[in-house]
Amino acid sequence: MCVLENMQKNLWYCLSVVLLIGLSETSRAQTHKRKHRAAHKPAAPINYRPAGWSSSRSAYTHAPVLWEGYRYYTYHRYYAHPYVPAVAADTVPVRVGDETYYYYAGKFYTPVQEQNGYQLVKAPAGAYVYDLPPGCTQIHAGSVIFLQYNGDYFLPVMVGGRLGYEVVNIEASSPQW
Repeated sequence: MCVLENMQKNLWYCLSVVLLIGLSETSRAQTHKRKHRAAHKPAAPINYRPAGWSSSRSAYTHAPVLWEGYRYYTYHRYYAHPYVPAVAADTVPVRVGDETYYYYAGKFYTPVQEQNGYQLVKAPAGAYVYDLPPGCTQIHAGSVIFLQYNGDYFLPVMVGGRLGYEVVNIEASSPQW
């Protein structure tokens, strides 16, 4: 009789476990049902009118273009044009390997022969410059201090007995974890 009682206890135990698992699955399915979402509604158009404008003057209808911390509103969509026909008179030529870049106010340009002008480019790693524009932020990496401007990183170094700045590519030199 003892064996029969043990089998009944095991059977009740198994049935109760199956029942509990089944209840937990149905309750989980009920609580995690996908809710009905409303259809995507387009955002209301920008309707910006600066202070002092009369109501007869049309408002700006596009989101502002953010550039160097300022907002610029336009009537039409703005597309970036990195090409410029000429660079400033006090632009400094910078050689990196076989390439010649032109540096002015924290930005680098390269000549475009087909268009007879210059194109704004990312700062080339290894370039040395002697001045940085105001507004650079300091980045501390251990005991090394980098200066960041316009998404480019500069390392203060002594070049020919004079303080200069070397463009470094931090993303390429940082370890990938």
